[in-house]
Amino acid sequence: ESVKVMNSLMVYKKTNAFDIVPHLSHLLSHDSEKVRIEAVKIVKRQRDPKFLEQILKLLSNETRRVKAEAIRVIAVLAPAQKKELIRPFLQSTDPGLVCAAITSLSYEESQDGPAHKRLQQLLALGKIGPAPERRETAKLLGELPVQYHEHLVTYLEDSDISVQKLALFAAGKSKNLMLIPTLLQLLANRKVRIEAREALIQYGDQAVPSVRKGLDDYNLPITIRLQFPRLLRLIGTET
Repeated sequence: ESVKVMNSLMVYKKTNAFDIVPHLSHLLSHDSEKVRIEAVKIVKRQRDPKFLEQILKLLSNETRRVKAEAIRVIAVLAPAQKKELIRPFLQSTDPGLVCAAITSLSYEESQDGPAHKRLQQLLALGKIGPAPERRETAKLLGELPVQYHEHLVTYLEDSDISVQKLALFAAGKSKNLMLIPTLLQLLANRKVRIEAREALIQYGDQAVPSVRKGLDDYNLPITIRLQFPRLLRLIGTET
């Protein structure tokens, strides 16, 4: 049943072909974690405050992934209360909840606010932090203001492939031009080549000058230069 429900939710996400609001309360308590997560995301898009009470309950009696999505929704449904409700999660032992709280609070806080201070603590650890923390921080950086994107280089060069892949996805979201040289270098790494290519495709035409320049740069390893013609074709297809 959960597979059918998820398929219906994906159809709704693409088409808005039916009224989902009457079903949301049930979906938020569905047996499948994936369904509950998608339902929380839909509540965020709907911005309907009548679901606030149900979302708040998820914070105390749910899986970590559902809780993280719920934190992000509270910032939308209850902006006047979000500091009071979300700040305690900055001190959570779960890095996913910490990063969800930072995402929800950082855009409206000053640079010396609690969310930014907690972020600086994560960034200060960098590559020596625990792997789960590095993964969550890598994901987080793609959602933050541009001044934090430079820190993605640390995670793009991480020794843990799972961290690198999340950092590549974040880089694609950020479309920060300063990251392009690092992304091009990662095309030589077979373990993350697909993710590096996908990140560069997200840049679209912004990546083309660097790729074309690289075609004629004989100082680059042949393993990287061989990737460029296909990459240019894919960028052209996407744009």
